Amino acid sequence: MPDQDPQLSTKAQKLYFEDIKQQQLEEALQESERRFRATFEQAAVGIAHVSIDGHWLLVNKKLCHIIGYTHEELLARTFQDITHPDDLEADLAFVKRLLANELQTYSMEKRYFRKNGTVVWINLTVSLVRETTGMPLYFISVVEDISERKRVEEERAQLLAHEVETRTTLQALNRLQDSFIAIISHEFRTTLTGILGFSGLLYEQTFDPEEVKEFAADIRADAQRLNRMIDDVLDLERMKSGQMTLTPGLVDLNRTIHTSVDHMRPTTPLHTFRLELSESLPLISADNDKLLQVLANLLSNAIKYSPLGGEIAVCSFLEGDFVDVCICDQGIGMPAEALELIFTPYSRIGVEETRHIKGTGLGLSIVRQIIQMHHGQIWATSIHAHGSQFHFILPITQSQRRIASTEY
Repeated sequence: MPDQDPQLSTKAQKLYFEDIKQQQLEEALQESERRFRATFEQAAVGIAHVSIDGHWLLVNKKLCHIIGYTHEELLARTFQDITHPDDLEADLAFVKRLLANELQTYSMEKRYFRKNGTVVWINLTVSLVRETTGMPLYFISVVEDISERKRVEEERAQLLAHEVETRTTLQALNRLQDSFIAIISHEFRTTLTGILGFSGLLYEQTFDPEEVKEFAADIRADAQRLNRMIDDVLDLERMKSGQMTLTPGLVDLNRTIHTSVDHMRPTTPLHTFRLELSESLPLISADNDKLLQVLANLLSNAIKYSPLGGEIAVCSFLEGDFVDVCICDQGIGMPAEALELIFTPYSRIGVEETRHIKGTGLGLSIVRQIIQMHHGQIWATSIHAHGSQFHFILPITQSQRRIASTEY
């Protein structure tokens, strides 16, 4: 047997080991690729490769799940296609800075549109992959769904805003209550002073019958005013506790208006009353006593807030499925910012022209409650120094319409 060439043997061994090394390297590369694929596909966050012009190149399952597109549908789109317009400008600005090598990576919260059109909040982290020469190849995007966190943050913000609003309202209400206590103490004391003064004079001195009658009228007026203030306070407490109730029946609203105006006429020689009442009003289901209270309050206010006299107009008319009542005066009016405030308990308009006008600031809040209990609405319009209009509407039913059509 001839001797083997040792040079050939060494060369063969070298080739053999190189083959083994190459095979091991390929196996290592394959294993590395398998691990990359597994990591990429099974990641708990969305991962994607995105081209420089914004096209999706490679996306994982989580990203498809977050956005709601299939793999193929997503690859046919760009990230610009699904980015909320309000976030796109900021996103593109960051991309521009990455390409200019001003940033190595960036992170931002933004919104994507899902396939079904809903919005998903995500936290996006982007980095840029370059060639060894520095030429940009593609972006790596990591997408985390933060919709739940955003929802919780929004709810927390809403709760905080509601808490602040509630606290502000309570503080304002406390201030109004403090003011109310001062006002009602003054009103009660003033009224009682009048009663005590006139009754003391009658007790201590002798007067002719006509003078006694005048003093008695003043005492009676003060007592009635005191009684109204007590009723207002009690009504407010009933409103707060939900104990104010209605006793409904069929009401001829025009007749109720006539009754209220006839009761008010003797109290104010400076004012004239003009009634424009629609004859086509149907009977309505309402608490007549409560409506008398509403009208008495509104007419009393019209008188008080037109201290120089003038005409007070009371109108009624049919408006669709509602009856509408309007009370207009020619008085001092109100600033626009007061038109809603006046229906708040304890509130009074704090302008110079009204400082001498007596009242507790409860009447209109009680009026609104009564109207709302009738499923109606009340509002005011006014021009400062040119008078005010108060409207309230009450619903009517089809059966009430039929009754009206047979009566008129």
